[in-house]
Amino acid sequence: MKKTAILILILMIMILYPVPVLSKELQLANNVDNSENEKLGVIKLNVSTNKKLKDKQFLKNSWEFVKGEPSDNALNLLMFSYHTREDRDQMNESNKLVAIDLDGYTLGTYNNSYHSQTYYAGITRKIYEKNLPEDVNMDFKYKLMAMHGYERYEFNIGGITPLIVPVIGISKGLVGVDFLISPGRTVTFATTFRVNLPEKKSIKKNVF
Repeated sequence: MKKTAILILILMIMILYPVPVLSKELQLANNVDNSENEKLGVIKLNVSTNKKLKDKQFLKNSWEFVKGEPSDNALNLLMFSYHTREDRDQMNESNKLVAIDLDGYTLGTYNNSYHSQTYYAGITRKIYEKNLPEDVNMDFKYKLMAMHGYERYEFNIGGITPLIVPVIGISKGLVGVDFLISPGRTVTFATTFRVNLPEKKSIKKNVF
């Protein structure tokens, strides 16, 4: 009888003994799952952060490219244009431009395509420049201007027509030529001549 009781006791211990072990194994598995979830969370956070940083850097680089730098100081003289419209024989294509680009600003006047005198002011920014053989320089810039003189012909706000004009310039020394495209009711191609102004030289003062 005693042997039977002892055997029953041993069986009960053997049955009960694995339970804590299984519990520990389950707890360990839960810990592993939690650790993996934390790692996945960190990875997702890093990916999201890196994407935001890349997007921010892309926007910054794009803005720096568009902002460019002030165009070279120059006098712009004369302008000859070509209009992509059927009645271009009635358009003025000798526009008598007189303008100046100075420290990134532009100011000028010319006789527009509709034979009306136009005045403009705005900014001029250079976004690309390349030195070619024979000391020839090429640059790509744009002019963002407010123009007065197109009230009856082009879109305007209170008589002021906003316009952005892309320009490709070729120059050598102090002389150059600019090729531009002017959008509007009709696309206009134009050529202007440029006299580059000497760069300002910084004056150093002696300090005693």
